[in-house]
Amino acid sequence: MGATSLPLCPDLRCRRPRRLLGAMCFAICLAVGCRQEKPAVAPAPVVAVAAVIVEDVPIIHEWVGTADGFLNAKINALVTGYLIRQNYQEGSLVKKGQVLFEIASRPFQAVLEQAKGELAIAEGQLYTAKANLAKIRPLAAVNAVNKKDLDDAIGREASARAAVQAAKAAVQKAQIDLSFTKITSPIDGIAGIAKAQIGDLVGKPGGPELTTVSTEICTLLGRNPGPIKRGKPLLKQDLSVSVPPSLPASLLERRPDIRYAEEQLVAANARIGEAKALLFPNIRLTGVAGWESAALKTLFSAPASFWDLLSPGVLQPIFTAGRLRAGVRATEAQQQAALLA
Repeated sequence: MGATSLPLCPDLRCRRPRRLLGAMCFAICLAVGCRQEKPAVAPAPVVAVAAVIVEDVPIIHEWVGTADGFLNAKINALVTGYLIRQNYQEGSLVKKGQVLFEIASRPFQAVLEQAKGELAIAEGQLYTAKANLAKIRPLAAVNAVNKKDLDDAIGREASARAAVQAAKAAVQKAQIDLSFTKITSPIDGIAGIAKAQIGDLVGKPGGPELTTVSTEICTLLGRNPGPIKRGKPLLKQDLSVSVPPSLPASLLERRPDIRYAEEQLVAANARIGEAKALLFPNIRLTGVAGWESAALKTLFSAPASFWDLLSPGVLQPIFTAGRLRAGVRATEAQQQAALLA
């Protein structure tokens, strides 16, 4: 008999790979879940180590201060114009008369030329007026011309002379304005920061200054003043002065300041006595003496003389609200001040 092979069930062939795959997944999950991770080890910290030594440490005080000059000269433009040049370096030393800034001078040069032209015209008119006056005077002396013509010629000559003076003043003013286009330093010192830039219109009324030139720079501390450190009281101050042994005492007595101090002390002592005298009563005794006669020839004879002693009077201050004693204390204080001077 031949062997008969039975066909496998399709469901059995499919179940084996599924079971194998499930077992493998379970083993992987179990291995991952049971593994324990080791904690990370932190690196050792870096510590700076320094040797301890003993030494003196300087005491340093720090304050916020402002640098300012003992004399601060503000540099301003005296004429209005456009700034074209700065001839100094900020913070550098400048000399008196050194040119710091320059203003465009062409407009002022034109004004000067115009003033010179007007002066020439005025001088020409004055020359003509003088010539006319010189011609009319001889004719007026012989009554060849009217007196009014002479007066008119004198007036024209005076007016022309005044016009020349005004033209000369205009030329001088134009020259001064032209010189003001070069702005110079009035003192020696350190020039500050320029507050105007090239091309700015400067010299306007109320405008800011161009810069500042300072001398003897000092520092102003930006902190509140502390209490005044006081030592001994005024009457307990040490007034001893070392005098060289070879110096004669008579030389010190002749010093004007010592003589003045002595006289001040004497006057202070006298004022103390005067102030204390006001505390005592004031005694007054009044008397009357004279001559009396009915006739002039017997006025100065013995019977005509008379005298009378009136009753004495006493005045005593009763209530002055302490004014007199305060005056005594004030004079004593002045005496002590003169003693210490």
